[in-house]
Amino acid sequence: MRSEEFIRDRKAAWCVGLPALLFVVVIAHHPVVGLDRTASVDELSAAIARISLRNAAFHMGVLLMLSAQTIGLWSFAVRLGLDRLLVRSGAFFYGISTGLLFLAGIVDGFATPLLGHICTGDSAGCSGALTTSIYIEFTWIQAFTKLGLTMQALGFAFWSIALVFSWHGRPRLAGVGGFVIALVPVAALLTTNAALGPGRLAFLIAPGCIWMFGAAMFLWSGALIEPTRKNE
Repeated sequence: MRSEEFIRDRKAAWCVGLPALLFVVVIAHHPVVGLDRTASVDELSAAIARISLRNAAFHMGVLLMLSAQTIGLWSFAVRLGLDRLLVRSGAFFYGISTGLLFLAGIVDGFATPLLGHICTGDSAGCSGALTTSIYIEFTWIQAFTKLGLTMQALGFAFWSIALVFSWHGRPRLAGVGGFVIALVPVAALLTTNAALGPGRLAFLIAPGCIWMFGAAMFLWSGALIEPTRKNE
């Protein structure tokens, strides 16, 4: 039984660890239209249409990595003990974060390129509609992403506390470090309201990627299969 659990946890470790290693580099190469505020609506729609396939492929890859991480982190939460309030709280906030980040990815990756294709050409009244739609989408994407990263950080923080109050030794120390790392994006988001470009977004997700890679290492080592628990 332990051997089967060990193999299952190693599969979960791949699901969490590999995307964690790739995410920062991938996000830093988020497709951008490359236009300034003086660009006309026709130039904007043409630029959106031009990068639409690359943008859709990019966001499809991001959504797949998010899915893999969610599957792997569910195994991590199970190992921590879903019967515990701290662990369930972490799973709750992480679940919300995944939903919000999925919404942001779907809108940015598929709805925005669709607007570019629809408004390419001499569509009557398309100028005003495109400008309004892109503004609304930009606001939604920014809000969903910022709130999603905040919820993710809270989920990681609760799981870190669960580690601190569950085990002695290395897992407990990792829980303390994980708690500090998890709250870095929250502090960064609270101190500035700047828009999330590729570089800033990569900076904000880097602490979460470090946290997830650490979780993957615990799953890979099998340290969470039969932990020595404190009396609760």
